[in-house]
Amino acid sequence: MALPDDYMPALELLAEVFGDYHRRTGGHAVLVGGAATAIYTDGVFPSADFDIVAAASDVFNEILLAHGFQREERTGRLRMGFYHPDHPRYGFQQGDPPTEYRGHDRRSAWAVCGGVAGRRLQASASHPAFPDRR
Repeated sequence: MALPDDYMPALELLAEVFGDYHRRTGGHAVLVGGAATAIYTDGVFPSADFDIVAAASDVFNEILLAHGFQREERTGRLRMGFYHPDHPRYGFQQGDPPTEYRGHDRRSAWAVCGGVAGRRLQASASHPAFPDRR
């Protein structure tokens, strides 16, 4: 199974936001949750939302708006996060990382680190690590 055709263009746009966030704050936003799983499994476990963790959330939100994202206020949708008119079937939202992700452990999440060269996404990613639940 593969990711939907419109998934990578949405991710490329988000990578541009991540790059601007890094240039502005020096920090990295991190893509976690369902979208990270969808990318890792090449769509076997699909997700229509992009969960993001960014330390300076107000700055991240400003950058989303500057890139044309809109606050989610559409009928039939949860009133949280953002969407982009070019990618209306996907939601983009920030959240606090679960305890096992705190401390920005790059082994525990996929990081999309800025930059799109043409249509090729430049990303830094690592295999998601899950805490031992014994």
